[in-house]
Amino acid sequence: MPPALPPGMSRPKGPILRSMPSTALATALLLVSLLATSGRVAADETTAQSAHDGSGQSYWGAIPARVDTVEAQVEPDPRPLWEYPILVPYRIVEFPLKATEVAMGAAYRGLEHSGAIYHISKLLAPKQVPYGFLLNVGGGSLIGAGTGLTLYHDEFLGPHNRLRMRTALTTKGTQKATLGGVFGEGQATEIEVGLGYRVRENARYFGTGSEAPEYQKSYYSQDTSWGGIHATRLLTGPIHFGVGAIYSGIGARLPGEDHNPSVADEFSVTPKGYRDLSTGITFSASLIRDTTEDTGRPESGTIQRLRTTYFTGTGDESRVDFWSYRADVETFIPLWLTERALAVRGYVNWLDENPRNIPFQRLLTNDEPDLFRGYRDYRWRDRGIAAVSMEYRWPLWANKELGGIGVDTYIFSDVGQVFHEFRRIAANNLTVSYGGGVRAIGGRGFGSRVEIAISEEETVFRVSSDQIFQYAKGGLLHGRDQAALR
Repeated sequence: MPPALPPGMSRPKGPILRSMPSTALATALLLVSLLATSGRVAADETTAQSAHDGSGQSYWGAIPARVDTVEAQVEPDPRPLWEYPILVPYRIVEFPLKATEVAMGAAYRGLEHSGAIYHISKLLAPKQVPYGFLLNVGGGSLIGAGTGLTLYHDEFLGPHNRLRMRTALTTKGTQKATLGGVFGEGQATEIEVGLGYRVRENARYFGTGSEAPEYQKSYYSQDTSWGGIHATRLLTGPIHFGVGAIYSGIGARLPGEDHNPSVADEFSVTPKGYRDLSTGITFSASLIRDTTEDTGRPESGTIQRLRTTYFTGTGDESRVDFWSYRADVETFIPLWLTERALAVRGYVNWLDENPRNIPFQRLLTNDEPDLFRGYRDYRWRDRGIAAVSMEYRWPLWANKELGGIGVDTYIFSDVGQVFHEFRRIAANNLTVSYGGGVRAIGGRGFGSRVEIAISEEETVFRVSSDQIFQYAKGGLLHGRDQAALR
């Protein structure tokens, strides 16, 4: 006897249908009915979800009825007349920044379309192995264009040891080779060692003091060599104590053939140390408080450092002993948007000795990291130097995520001076410069910077693999001679 049919269905007739198994046919017809029903239900739900009269439903709940309080205003409110004159200076200042941002955005889209961004990100991305090499770049009106190579090993003889070997060569006669290492990085006791050599054939000398005239420009070749050790011990929290000893030699001789006049041609009485090699040992003691993150783009935290050094000369001609005192404060202030930060750096350095007794090549000058960025290196020189640098930073491009590989842009201002006595620090002696640039952040933190700065004397363009903020950290490791000697 044939099986019973579902309610509401009649048994089909005809030779073909009678030959089909009755159970299979019933099942197929039932599925067709269910699909039709579900289709009507889905359509009804879609209609209900798209309703905007207060009866519709959404993933977040009921859709409210159309009223002014829940809908965005299409037409903006009219601007009051008093705002227009206030906006004029803002638009004037904003225009070059907007133009630069649009131009850089267009350049980035072109590089991305060509595939260059992909290859650059692969080059800068963290590698699986702890060793490799990096390409150094440098450039500026004083050193010319330069390049070099850094060989590194981040697990040298252990997981907390790092080794760096670095070379650099520029078109205007600057040469540099360094070797540095750190043992126990991030541990309670950290030991840093390093040695290096740098020659600059076109170092400049204008005399001493904040009033040295620009027309007295002269040249000499400066050879700097150093080697030493620095040990740091964790005291409590973010506070460390460090001691070190560095042997150094700084020579001042005739400049290269293309750089005239020499110091002897410009000055009838040459400064102490000219055509001489000043050698000696610098003993140092430092107290450091560091709450920043070593990411290359810290958004918060502070670095405070007090440093006392004693230099004792070992040469016969220019032997001199003197004390030196230095205070550094760097702070990174998070601003109203993600990855925006205001970086502020202030420092003062003082040599406790009559500058006439100190070889002029050991006097304090505006060289890395104590740059007055609107002036070329070695523009100013004296026994004391003090300055404040401010940078407003924001992200320009990120490869995959915030905080990772990318490019940041910034605007900055530097205010400072050299001085013979503290009482000579005054507003009419200050140098002021301002400018902007971009910072490349790689898989290992800060990569390089490109910037342009303007002062009342000149416009200075720089490309560097070092930054002036957080410069002292890893000074011997990275071959930063000024961080080692100061």
